[in-house]
Amino acid sequence: MNLKICIVVFINVLWALMPQNIIGCGPQADPKDYFTRFFSNKTAGVQGVEPFMYTALLQFYDDWDGYFSEDKATKKGEDPVLTEWIKYSGAQVSSAAASELVYEIEGKVLENLMGKATGHNVLPGEEFAKFANNTLYRALQKTGKQEALSYLLFAKKVQDQTMSNDMWEPAANRDVKNINALLMQAEKAYAASKDNFLKYKYGFMQCRLAFYSGKPALCIEKVNTFFGDKEETGTLNAMALSYKAGAYYEMQIYPDAAYWYAKAFEQANYDRKKIYLSFLWSIRKGDESLKMLVLQKAPTNKDKALVEALYGLHGLEVALPNLQEVYRLDKTNPLLRVLALREINKLEENFLTPRLNRQAGSKESFYGYNNSKGGTDLTQLNKLLAFCEKVAKDTDVPQTGFFQTAAAYLSYMAGDSERALQWAGKMKQGTSDENLVNQSRLIGLMAGIAKSKTITHTDEKAWLPGLEWLFKMAEKDAEYRIFMRNLFTQVLAPKYYAQGDVYKTALCLGVADLSKFKNTLPVDEEFFIGSGTMGIDYVRSEMNTQEVLKLYSFLQQPGLKDFDAFITRQTSFGLAEVVDFLGTSYLRDHDWESAVSWLQKSDEAEQLTALVVNQNTYDYDTLTVDPFHDYLNDWQRYDKTLKVPMGKLDFAKKMRGFEKQLETTTDPAEKGRIAYTLGAAYYNISYYGNAWMALDYGRSTVLWNNGMYTGWRKEYFEVQKARSYFEKAVALSTQNKEFQAAAFFLAAKCAQRQIIRPDYNYEQGQASDRAEKAFQRAFRKHPLLGQFKSQYGQTKFYKYAFNRCSYLRDFK
Repeated sequence: MNLKICIVVFINVLWALMPQNIIGCGPQADPKDYFTRFFSNKTAGVQGVEPFMYTALLQFYDDWDGYFSEDKATKKGEDPVLTEWIKYSGAQVSSAAASELVYEIEGKVLENLMGKATGHNVLPGEEFAKFANNTLYRALQKTGKQEALSYLLFAKKVQDQTMSNDMWEPAANRDVKNINALLMQAEKAYAASKDNFLKYKYGFMQCRLAFYSGKPALCIEKVNTFFGDKEETGTLNAMALSYKAGAYYEMQIYPDAAYWYAKAFEQANYDRKKIYLSFLWSIRKGDESLKMLVLQKAPTNKDKALVEALYGLHGLEVALPNLQEVYRLDKTNPLLRVLALREINKLEENFLTPRLNRQAGSKESFYGYNNSKGGTDLTQLNKLLAFCEKVAKDTDVPQTGFFQTAAAYLSYMAGDSERALQWAGKMKQGTSDENLVNQSRLIGLMAGIAKSKTITHTDEKAWLPGLEWLFKMAEKDAEYRIFMRNLFTQVLAPKYYAQGDVYKTALCLGVADLSKFKNTLPVDEEFFIGSGTMGIDYVRSEMNTQEVLKLYSFLQQPGLKDFDAFITRQTSFGLAEVVDFLGTSYLRDHDWESAVSWLQKSDEAEQLTALVVNQNTYDYDTLTVDPFHDYLNDWQRYDKTLKVPMGKLDFAKKMRGFEKQLETTTDPAEKGRIAYTLGAAYYNISYYGNAWMALDYGRSTVLWNNGMYTGWRKEYFEVQKARSYFEKAVALSTQNKEFQAAAFFLAAKCAQRQIIRPDYNYEQGQASDRAEKAFQRAFRKHPLLGQFKSQYGQTKFYKYAFNRCSYLRDFK
């Protein structure tokens, strides 16, 4: 027996964990949320096709549901085989009890239960009693269906011979002689049984055993005898057709194999993934050159449409031609809607997402991956729009409401809001499908927002009912949580940003945090709705003091109404967080007086502390940094700590005091010492210093001055003020050569950090390597270091620094 053929029949589940194409390593994106989506999968209205929804990151859409639940790739809905057994028993039996008897109980235990074995029970008494009290077992016994129990015992023997726990190895007990013997038993049992339910079960077993006995032609004959292309033979019909397809595959007649896998897929109503993977294997993972041969095996247009549809369910490329051909061949094929939905998703990924991300003020709220191969542009969008509009008007197509909704959404994506509203209105009038009605309402809301060039209070009032509805939808629907988040981050936020209302941009991002849903969702879903900080993070990282003051003024207004009340109620931060940050914003401006005023209003006493790895324990130690500490090398920044931590407020007061002293002190030496102290403080609150947390809320360890920073970050990376104060200390300390040397060296250290170091571009690696080497040379050979040697080479400080800064040796 060719092992590969055995696997093709019910393909290795590990294939289901492999993406359709490898997109590289890196942080793991959520396969269901890595591009901007607004179109619900539920609109297709086709049962059992969730695995075939679109994602570029997995083989099947439902293979993986999050970091906490990799085992969620389970079968969806009721198992039809168990449903069939429950119905056959004529009793009230749970699916769990049916599964226990049909799938889980060992054959030897079932023999004991049936009284056909002698000796001791094979299970401890408690476990034996558990199976003995199985409600399906008792129902079959009670109704005199002992023959059904005999069949289940026979099926377990077949399972033992044909299936393996190791999916890459044949069953440990597999023996062709035993399989042939079981085949003969199945033939006899079929002939002897008067029970039609069991006869078709024994007929199926003959198909299965013929396949595993290495007789593919016999397998095909058995399937044709007992099942053929009929649909009335129960839930095993699709499985039998799979064996027929597998037999053709074993005989290397691949077009026939692909066609019969397609027919099995059509008739399966449960867990179609394995059948579809076998179909893909038969057509060499979507080889178009085989398609004509497969289509020749399909006797009717309906069958040809099925083959075309299955081709279209695979891959990342545009599949509009498949969609058009399915429509031409069979307008009633339900996969028509699934294929159209996949094409919409591809446009969302490759057209809508990049377009929205290019907007100023837009914030991508997911870890994305640009998988676009080019060519997916407005032209492709318009082609799909024209197709959907055509189908939406075709009365021969079931559920044209889907295509009306699709036309509305594609019109929105194309920038035609009026057209989108027209189609959305038609759809609402023509269907009672709740999923389509909801989708149409969302599109109407988005088109209405897009129509407004400048947002007014009138616009906000008009949108409010739709936004409140969307929030209620998000409370109960995971897809709509994503839609609401995307609407606020990539539609509303950039519109407010474009007209200068940055404070409302921040509030929109606060709504997008979805913090109102915290502690109400399953833990794995909570993981993906954000940490509830995007809004306040935007305030802290993107807004200047004047913009934050506008936000403060807005939030502290009494009696906010309508949209203003809604957005402040649903956002993840409030007035307290803004007050806390305003003091820090003034620290960034070096406005010590205003910083003191606002920090005194804050309820948060923020301390200047740093988490530093302990080289002995490899745990993190919390250090109370000294923001006035001076040091030669940045790695010494935490060598000096304070016994009592200094808060931002105390630091602002000290800086205010030192700057006043500098203005009023007349003694040059004292003035030089104050300037030196201020230089150390300004350096320490930079990116390179020990008190960076006075200005920022997080610090990467790989950044540098790249010459592109603006606002407060320009000084944060360029340390111009620190350098100027050290240079002032040099000028004022002419009577103290050693002190002058220290101040000059620290000024030179600031000058080194003003050398631009371009960010590394991995797509232009060689050029980046050259730029890095040039930076390193400029850093080591900075002219001020040569001047330091020439002017202060005889000082004790120079010798001290020479022994601790290796690059000074370049100036020997």
